[in-house]
Amino acid sequence: MKSFQSITRMALFGLVFSLCLSCATLRQKPPVKINLISDKVSYEPEEPIKIQIRVLNNNKNFFGQKKPLIARRGFFDQDFHLALTIIDPQGLVVAKKHFGSVTEPVPPYRVGDRFLVPVEIIPPDGESVYVMKDARKYYYLGETHGWYSAVVRAPLETFTDYAEDATGELYAELFAKCSKAYNPLSSNKMRFEILPAKPAVKATLKVQVNLLTIMDGSGPTVSKSLLENADVRLYRLTEIPADYQPVIWKLYRVIWNNVKPQQSRLTHSNGAATFSGVKRDDYLILARHPDFSHEILAGSVITKADLEQLAGKTTKCTLSVIRKADGSMVPGKTVRSKITDLMITEPEYIEWDSNRETYPFVFITGGSGTVTTYIFPPKGFKVDYESQTAQVTDEMQMILFRITDVGSKWEETKVKYKINYKSKTEEIESSIGIKLSKELAKKKGVGPYGTTAVPGPFKGGKKVSYQKKIK
Repeated sequence: MKSFQSITRMALFGLVFSLCLSCATLRQKPPVKINLISDKVSYEPEEPIKIQIRVLNNNKNFFGQKKPLIARRGFFDQDFHLALTIIDPQGLVVAKKHFGSVTEPVPPYRVGDRFLVPVEIIPPDGESVYVMKDARKYYYLGETHGWYSAVVRAPLETFTDYAEDATGELYAELFAKCSKAYNPLSSNKMRFEILPAKPAVKATLKVQVNLLTIMDGSGPTVSKSLLENADVRLYRLTEIPADYQPVIWKLYRVIWNNVKPQQSRLTHSNGAATFSGVKRDDYLILARHPDFSHEILAGSVITKADLEQLAGKTTKCTLSVIRKADGSMVPGKTVRSKITDLMITEPEYIEWDSNRETYPFVFITGGSGTVTTYIFPPKGFKVDYESQTAQVTDEMQMILFRITDVGSKWEETKVKYKINYKSKTEEIESSIGIKLSKELAKKKGVGPYGTTAVPGPFKGGKKVSYQKKIK
């Protein structure tokens, strides 16, 4: 009798233990974990708010070991980024911009008196990660500055058993013993701050337009004159159409002819045009003089950082046109040193119409130091000097390279400057574009820009597909 009672007690214990194992999920934390993470704590008013949503299987057995999870099919494929509840600083729910095509778990279906639901088995290491590059795309964020909170909520149903039908699909009893519903399953609560808008940073831009005339006698020399009545235009980069992006010298003319500038000025007798009240942004500055070919457009980009550093002060920008010794004109661009006030003016591009061209470089500084210029023409070209060193002082100086076509691979010419100023050294890399006259391009069998990319084509100021024929 005692033996029978002992066996009975052991059986009951085993049954209870089995039930504990099978229904352990009732006493566990949710078997799926949702982690919500932002890349920063504080954001500027228009700064992208990047959020990562990580959904992972956190299911464990009675002994704390990870194990697979049976869940309604489609749970991991949900659009969790559309399941955010965001509370603004005033305690109001932030509205969604759009709901998109929300993916939801597969609904149950009825077979006789049974309700079945399609399920999936999520492996122990199963996870789904979604990264929103900018939550502003989906939610109306930033209308109020201050602290926001966010949480992801999604329904979850788990099952302890499943079966397979004739088609191989997995299903479970909707109201099976020890099935569990988490409605909703919640992520951690994330907090982030949207900062108040900063007062608009305004600066003054003073654009100096110069003509640099090269004389190639017994030794190359340069003279500078100030260009009066040059038309100078200021464009906000974000307002330049995508067809004209990225902004490069090959597109200066089409921008000039088709994009409305934010401001326009004519240079005075001192060769300068001044733009006041310029807000913090990135800008393109273009200049053209009526005495020169309409092709000759000098340009430069002024960045937000330039304006921030000089807020309340005057930002100076120099645009130059270079008249070579043979009388041909090319736009110049300015390269600035960070360790001294040295300005280097190099050609934006060189237009070739024979087998030999000169490449001038002009140095202007308020101090003294040395600049070594290394030039790397494309394959099939020879240069008279691989490098030249100039001792720069308080006056304007220049060097000249002569490049000869003997091959030819019509590409940009690479340039490197090594600047020594007091005990400091700086290296700057740049490039000079290439353009060919119609006659030389036809002779060489290449386009007007050699073998480099040709922008456009454009018709009526609009980019035309290469598949369309331009009449």
